[in-house]
Amino acid sequence: KLDRKTGAVLWSQAFTNGRFTTGTTPLALAYGHLVASCGMGASQSFVGADGGTGAITANQAAAASVYELDPATGRVNWARGITTYETDAGTPTQVSSVDVTANNVVVAGTFAGSQLIDTPAHAIDVPHVGTVVNGNQANGFVVELAVANGAPAWAKGFGDATGPGTVGKTFASGSSTSGGIVVGGNFTGNVDFGAGPHASVGLQDGFVVLLANKAGAPAWEKYFDGANVNDVGPVRTEPCGGSVFLLYTGSTLASMDGVTFPAPQSGGNAALVGKLDSAGKLLWVNGVTPGGSPDTNGINPYDVAVGQDAHSVTVGNFRGTIDLGDGTPVSPLGGSGPYMIRYEP
Repeated sequence: KLDRKTGAVLWSQAFTNGRFTTGTTPLALAYGHLVASCGMGASQSFVGADGGTGAITANQAAAASVYELDPATGRVNWARGITTYETDAGTPTQVSSVDVTANNVVVAGTFAGSQLIDTPAHAIDVPHVGTVVNGNQANGFVVELAVANGAPAWAKGFGDATGPGTVGKTFASGSSTSGGIVVGGNFTGNVDFGAGPHASVGLQDGFVVLLANKAGAPAWEKYFDGANVNDVGPVRTEPCGGSVFLLYTGSTLASMDGVTFPAPQSGGNAALVGKLDSAGKLLWVNGVTPGGSPDTNGINPYDVAVGQDAHSVTVGNFRGTIDLGDGTPVSPLGGSGPYMIRYEP
């Protein structure tokens, strides 16, 4: 934590041992709670609330940890391991997103072992669907933890139970208004959230679903399934109960709910932001598309956020000539440049 005026370090917290391919990535600060997740090996130590050294253990060489830290001191109030029983680092468990609401912490990611559990309580028990072959067929998962002490409330897994398909990075956001959990990500093959399997169409399809009854079947499902790669994430809930999602696509997507998707140039990709209402209807889509030669263009979307007045902001990086969504070509001053776009509700 840095001083807001001077940038001086006020406190720091280290998590050791970490996993060399995954540092401390997802982080959320809301309602006075700071929650972070990072990769871990079979054990990980930290500085606890009393100033002493604490530790959590996992059952595998490539697990994930979740921590609630005191925003004033950086010390850990509670810790939770998310892991499977496989010791092989080729069957990793990874957390892609952490979201804090007034009462819970929503954690989402992927696992490739035979059974997802938590440590130390072992209150989570999510069996892997499909074939476990050295991490080649990952499942997605969503876990809800109590923000007060990290106790698991429920967990849900999903994947391809009938073929070699896999779930990529999975993101989730909890809604304080509707009580539902919005989940987004990508998959190949088939995916089943509890309402029956859905087959992918392109090289990789994106999805957004609402888990209104938490671990049960989804209230609605949306799929983005053009011929090329389509990737959803992150997703964010709005104060009014709707949701906003980031869509990275190389496909010319068919219109949905009367809304036309901006088309990427042949050979290029588009970084789009879309808004869904609480019933899953697509309200609008806008974003960044390439212009000029696709060989010199690159678009890298990083994140999307929602303000209290329901406006949305997205950030990313680009090279070449692009259209930020207003029809005006933009080129970076150097080899590449950042972008930030605000969308009204």
